[in-house]
Amino acid sequence: FLGGADYRRLLEVAPTLIGVKYTFAGSHFADLAEAMLLTPQLSYFVGESLLASAMQLGVRGCYSSLVCTDPAYMLRYYDHAVNRCWDEAITMQQQITRFGMDVFAFIQQRNEGVIDPVFDKGLGVASGCLAGSQRTRPPYIGWTDETVAALGQWLGERYPMFCHPRRKG
Repeated sequence: FLGGADYRRLLEVAPTLIGVKYTFAGSHFADLAEAMLLTPQLSYFVGESLLASAMQLGVRGCYSSLVCTDPAYMLRYYDHAVNRCWDEAITMQQQITRFGMDVFAFIQQRNEGVIDPVFDKGLGVASGCLAGSQRTRPPYIGWTDETVAALGQWLGERYPMFCHPRRKG
């Protein structure tokens, strides 16, 4: 985990650094604010579950797993935040946070992996957004066909907003 002082030191040796993925913002939100104050020349990006809150501090965007479900949903969320429609953005953020907790529990109950490449690809296929296989290359182990099918059904029943229109229709 790097903080603002660390990024200032990095900028001394890598002055062309323009942005960072601040992956620990959820558990270090105050550190995010400090880092942004110490290095205002950097663009900061968080996970989608903090986008609306963090954009109020000046974060530029997010790295998103949910863009692999229905990209239009994430574009609406980002648009609300960019245009300071905070009520709508915070409502979507809360929905995303709830979904994140629920989907991780669902996948962990099936003893499948939740590391980013496996999760993103499996979720994208289950949602109907990505065509093809959820398989990943070693060292990652992709989800089983049964898990992808079960997740697709679960999404349709509990979180249809995270199903791609191709799957909804």
